[in-house]
Amino acid sequence: MRLLLLAGSGGAGTTTVAAATAVRAARRGVKTLLLTPEPGALPPLRAAEQSSDRPPDGAGCEVEPGLVLRTLDPRTRGERAWAALNTSAAALLTTLGVDPVRVEEVTGLPGLDDVLTLLEIRDAAAAGWDLVVVDAPALPRTVRLLALPEGVIRSVDRVLPLERRMLWAMGHGATPGWTDGLPRGVVETAERVQAEIGGVREVLTSPGTTVRLVMPPQRGALEAALSAWTALRLHGLTVDGVVVNRLVPAGEDPWLRARSRAESAIAADAEQAFAPLPVVRVGERAVPPAGADELAALDVDGLALPDPAPSGPLVERDGDAFALVLALPRARRADLALARRGDELVVDLAGVRRVLALPSVLRRCEVTGAALRDGALRVAFRPDPDLWRSL
Repeated sequence: MRLLLLAGSGGAGTTTVAAATAVRAARRGVKTLLLTPEPGALPPLRAAEQSSDRPPDGAGCEVEPGLVLRTLDPRTRGERAWAALNTSAAALLTTLGVDPVRVEEVTGLPGLDDVLTLLEIRDAAAAGWDLVVVDAPALPRTVRLLALPEGVIRSVDRVLPLERRMLWAMGHGATPGWTDGLPRGVVETAERVQAEIGGVREVLTSPGTTVRLVMPPQRGALEAALSAWTALRLHGLTVDGVVVNRLVPAGEDPWLRARSRAESAIAADAEQAFAPLPVVRVGERAVPPAGADELAALDVDGLALPDPAPSGPLVERDGDAFALVLALPRARRADLALARRGDELVVDLAGVRRVLALPSVLRRCEVTGAALRDGALRVAFRPDPDLWRSL
């Protein structure tokens, strides 16, 4: 299974590129699902959906042979999730003496749409498709969205460590309805949340999942895409390529020739800046695509860009020493800050932060230094003699 998330800045034409990618893949015989939050932005495919014999529903609708279009619907997903959690949550609220909560109050909570969107993507990835193409939100939100699962998992571990949950599971010292001083509903809900979000994180960091960046030929968009590339790699996500979209073709008009030259120069800079990632150029059209055939004619190939290796972090050993290696393309030393906090390493890059749980072999080591070279951060460790008596 391949999961491909396309994300771009405003005006980049990300939705059109996602649709073209999905159509071209389906026409090569790849069983494809296209997930989009705004099917109305795809008039050619939306028209086919509405004219189908089967009305649109949560299962989506086949708009081309081998291509299903589905709307990302976090509200409906939230109602299903609340139904699954309702038993343990109701028990918790009863224990606390709180009135039952209606589903509308839960699904309307700020930020919950992001979690539910991730669960929708996870479920789609597990549904047996050859390829799932996701029309992702704008770049800043996509970075926050894809970094969310690791943060949720870490927060649950800090508030309810595994040891406390194991004691509850074994029934040691628990009074009826409580465990280790906590209402049992809290622990049950935390277990469920961590399992759900853990599944999301597993899908996002699997070798078959990649992010493809879409940008218009503008200097500001290039800088935003480069920053997103670094931030995504910091959070362990793999970027497989870049689409420079909406390039104006050269013509006889002097204004068009000048603009085409300027945009071609930006595309060339993108090819250099993103190397070794492939960069695909897509021309602007006089009018939006008017049908699936015109989408398929766009110069975007859904599976042509190669799958790179997972982006780490990796642990390397050199004699008695170790190094934690994290790919950070385009990162600058002035923007980087590191801190060791118990069994975690905090990496802050220009305000984007990731808290890494150290592998067990490094938890018994001391940090001896760090270096940023050739697009990779290397943090050096040596065994702590008080914790590691022999190698």
